[in-house]
Amino acid sequence: MMRYWNCCHRKTAQSRIFVFVISAVILLLIIAFGNYAIKSFESRKEQANVIVAKTELDSKLSQIKNYIGRSTTITVNIEPYKEVCFVDYEKSSFPPVKISSTLAKSLIEEEERTSRKDNALLISDEGVEFFHIDGISLNKKVACLKAENGIVSIKAEGRGSSVMIGGSI
Repeated sequence: MMRYWNCCHRKTAQSRIFVFVISAVILLLIIAFGNYAIKSFESRKEQANVIVAKTELDSKLSQIKNYIGRSTTITVNIEPYKEVCFVDYEKSSFPPVKISSTLAKSLIEEEERTSRKDNALLISDEGVEFFHIDGISLNKKVACLKAENGIVSIKAEGRGSSVMIGGSI
């Protein structure tokens, strides 16, 4: 009788240990995949912020084009970016371009040598994001505007087929 009791008691203890080990492995897998999912969501959020900032800039500037002679100041949330720059490749480089980011300045010079001609830049600590906005014109080659709390104010004037950024406002 004692032998039977020890045998069954050992099997019960072994099965409990087995269940504990399996539970621990499952818990570790859940934590690992959960951490991966959170990082993936953060990355997608950053990508969405870029798309939202580009779209909002483009749509607000496009709306002003149609109001010929109308001057207005638009505000755009460009968070997480700190600065937005517009480039008019038709203008000369004199006087020299003043941009706070040396990376952005070198990228504009490189962009000028290529045929792509993206004319808008979003500048952050992590880097520069180039894109194209149709129908913008400037009084000078480059106009850069710093954001305050993620919001940038842009003075613009409608010209029919284009919008003058920092125009005669």
